Amino acid sequence: MSTSEIRRHLDEPAGAERPLSDWALNAVATVVEVVGSDLLANKLRELGVIPGAQLRIVHGGVNLIIQIDEGRFAIRRRDATAIRVSAAPAVSRANSDGQPVPAHA
Repeated sequence: MSTSEIRRHLDEPAGAERPLSDWALNAVATVVEVVGSDLLANKLRELGVIPGAQLRIVHGGVNLIIQIDEGRFAIRRRDATAIRVSAAPAVSRANSDGQPVPAHA
């Protein structure tokens, strides 16, 4: 991925949807849906890849290392194409429980 492509990903508005395999390194994304085989979708669901989950790619290459909350797992880039993501909403502050509050709330 070129530098200009990475910049575009970081500047995308919330709702711009694309495969996780095309997402920029370290950019937070929100899972929109998982497409493809039931077997792959079930395995990903067990790892926490469900609609609404926020994740990021912490290492790229042929295989990707994905982080969701405090957990990390490796996935083949071709399997990452089945994960549709969009830009995570901006977080401006935390609530009294320490949970992030979207900027528009």
